[in-house]
Amino acid sequence: MAPSIGFRALVNTAIDVKLLCLQRLVRLYAFGISSLILALQLAELGFSEERIGLFMTLTLLGDVFLSLVVTAIADRIGRARMIALGSLLMASSGVIFAISDNYWVLVAASIFGVISPSGGDIGPFKAIEESMMSQLVTAADFNAVLAWYYLLGAWGTAAGVMGTGWMIQVLEHRGISTLKAYQCMFCIYSLMGVVKFILSVVLSKACELKAESGTTNAERDPSIATEAQPLLPKPEPTRDSNNWITHLCPTLCKESRKFLVKFCFIISLDSFGSGLASNSWLTYFFSLKYDMQLGSLGSIFFASNLLASVSNLIAIPVANNVGLIATMVLGHVPASIALLLLPFLPTVFGAVTCLLIRSIFIEFDQAPRQAFLAHAILPEERTLVMGGVNVVRTLSRSFAPLVTGILGGQDEKGGYNGIGLAISLGGGLKLAYNALLLCTFGVRN
Repeated sequence: MAPSIGFRALVNTAIDVKLLCLQRLVRLYAFGISSLILALQLAELGFSEERIGLFMTLTLLGDVFLSLVVTAIADRIGRARMIALGSLLMASSGVIFAISDNYWVLVAASIFGVISPSGGDIGPFKAIEESMMSQLVTAADFNAVLAWYYLLGAWGTAAGVMGTGWMIQVLEHRGISTLKAYQCMFCIYSLMGVVKFILSVVLSKACELKAESGTTNAERDPSIATEAQPLLPKPEPTRDSNNWITHLCPTLCKESRKFLVKFCFIISLDSFGSGLASNSWLTYFFSLKYDMQLGSLGSIFFASNLLASVSNLIAIPVANNVGLIATMVLGHVPASIALLLLPFLPTVFGAVTCLLIRSIFIEFDQAPRQAFLAHAILPEERTLVMGGVNVVRTLSRSFAPLVTGILGGQDEKGGYNGIGLAISLGGGLKLAYNALLLCTFGVRN
């Protein structure tokens, strides 16, 4: 069983890869904290659904700018240095959320400290880490190692949401106000930033671009399957110096830009749908409609994240047998249908069941998608392209929380019907993404 789920591949990797996986676990633990209580803390401070949605939108837009800048300069300044700096900003933002009640101060802290409204891995960290791993791991093992990288992140998020929910209930039972309990959780968030900083500064120079020596592990491995080879051949890339895209992305060859335009358009639909139904809005929806306590909510989303982590492992043997694109669509379609139906279920049992069914498949496409992207482009373009794709995904997701907040604010029945409509719309957009993905890349895959 171990070889089929890729654990041996992870064990055999360099210590730097294990440190990067551990960093993701710590970071996603912190993001699990923020995803459970962010919308609830803002509501406790007296902000309306519209302002909560605007907060999330501004956070994600700021993240777009931050990711663009960081991924563009990371290879020159040093990948490990950029991750370490981001870890310190993350720790600082947790402190600000623990002591401040000013809307705009919190917005600034959320942007520069990378507070995740969804519990997902936003910010420049992910792109830089994946770029590091693409040169540290052979192409034959890359999909399996990525799956474990995402699995550990899902475990971190699961632990974060469950621990936060029950710790808040304990604090409230001891007489601490709900707002103070939320702020205490952001102290833990800050501590996770410090831990991540320590893990960043011990990374070796093998993680930096100059260590690649013109060749990647993927190119040195003679046993790579066809699907693990770059879709774009390395010899003689053509560059159009007169095209405006060239000036924005000066290191991308013409073939890479054509691929990237198509891929980014398709992925933007999925990202906008995800933004409409972020974990912060889902927890807010369950809290409003079913009057659930945070301990119960934390347990539900703990189970949700554990199921999501299992889907990462299942995706490995499936991708090896049916291909990357087919695996992405196979898992994503049932998850999208479950999200589409979730708001219409009248009982908490039905809604939770739908949420858990979605969780089984929601991460099914994650590792195959990144493996597909990593091998569709030239090695020297990976940091920029992966960062650029993350920027497109975040930008597409940015305005969606505001749409959800506006729909919730206009609802006369407490907000949950409007938020439910946005969640269902998100499921529909994700179905459209799957259809386009299969039609565009299915034959090539």
